[in-house]
Amino acid sequence: MTTTLRRTWIACFGTLLLGAVPAASQQQPPTWRRLAYVKVKPSMTQEYLALQKQVSDAYKKAGLSRDVWTTAGFGEIGAYWSVTPFGKLADFDSPSVVEKAFGEGGYQRYLSRARSYIESVTYKAVQLRSDLSLLKENAPLPNMAVVVNIQVAPGRTQDFEELIKSSYLPAWKKGGADQVVVHQSVFGATGPEYIVAVVIPNFAELDKGNSMVRALGPEGAAKLSQKSAGIITSATYQIVRRLQEYSNR
Repeated sequence: MTTTLRRTWIACFGTLLLGAVPAASQQQPPTWRRLAYVKVKPSMTQEYLALQKQVSDAYKKAGLSRDVWTTAGFGEIGAYWSVTPFGKLADFDSPSVVEKAFGEGGYQRYLSRARSYIESVTYKAVQLRSDLSLLKENAPLPNMAVVVNIQVAPGRTQDFEELIKSSYLPAWKKGGADQVVVHQSVFGATGPEYIVAVVIPNFAELDKGNSMVRALGPEGAAKLSQKSAGIITSATYQIVRRLQEYSNR
């Protein structure tokens, strides 16, 4: 990917799912989610997914939603994400939803099976940033999204958030983006990180071109990219698909 094209993508999607607790979350109750990134052994995919169905069923019985995602079309094979809500960090002082549902013996068997299926797992605690997002009330559950993990330079989080509010949000709206969901990582990342999910209906949506370029034109998108210089230090991109059968909504 050329430098110019990469900068255009960064300008387009901005930042997606750590350091200090976001200031905005201190003004209202935070919406917490636990994000698990799992790399599954290729030979154990079906066993892993069957286990995910049991876990999602346990969350459903507890009255909690749980979504399972995987890469779509491009990217790392065997990569899965699960997203589960929780009310407060103090919840982790008590046994987990899965431990309560499976019981002590069943939970230990679950852990043993899970360890034999996966190569690695990373957990993050993230907060939904509604003030930085383009949300649609009563929107249907998303099935696909372009997810961008953005690393922000230390000390530049306020600059980044102002850029989202002043430039990206208006451009997303003008460009016809249906939903853009922004999370800020709080625990589990190596530095300031934002996770942006640009919801899309299908791959054909990507053939229309970048919504930021459609909104601002190539020159305007390039200028916005220049504003990001020194604020965004890196960005990684994934196209992901929600696995309805293994989620519980």
